[in-house]
Amino acid sequence: MHQSEKMKSFRLTIGILALLLVLAGCNNSSKDIPINAQTSLPTENTSSVSDNEFSIYLLEGEIAPEDIDIQGTPELEDEPLISIDDIVRYDKATHEIQLTDEGYEKIYKLSIPTNGKAFVVCVNGERIYSGAFWAAYSSLSFDGIIIDPLLVTKENPVIQITLGYPGSSFFQGEDLRSDSRIMQVLEEAGKIK
Repeated sequence: MHQSEKMKSFRLTIGILALLLVLAGCNNSSKDIPINAQTSLPTENTSSVSDNEFSIYLLEGEIAPEDIDIQGTPELEDEPLISIDDIVRYDKATHEIQLTDEGYEKIYKLSIPTNGKAFVVCVNGERIYSGAFWAAYSSLSFDGIIIDPLLVTKENPVIQITLGYPGSSFFQGEDLRSDSRIMQVLEEAGKIK
């Protein structure tokens, strides 16, 4: 076998292995997800959520997005990751959020595992929907609402709340990103584009 034929064979083998790994990751993550993470969360125990208009909270502890039990109420961190003060503008058509420098720093410092990092969007202390920070290097699929923190740069401090990973065809459930409560508080705060 010539050197170029060996190289082609090697590349083909690597390509097939990479494809199998991606397919195995997608298959494993989508079979065992017990919830639709985008489903509205119960609001009985919102003691850790302050009346902070629009906010994005991380969950206390290391709870994977697929492990959120929407029948229970996951504990949120004491302070929001992103508050209304971290937002310069919110584009209601694309769900892009331009962040302040402080907001950008908070997103930039996040450490995201390959199976995502769960978040909850709240309005005035009420939990509206959950989702996950989901980095583009993950080989796992996700059927909920996501934010990819790798797309945020200092020059372009914008996060986008999107549906499903690796694409919108993976999304299942109700899209609550345009919930009227969210749009109302953002409009009242002068953040809507």
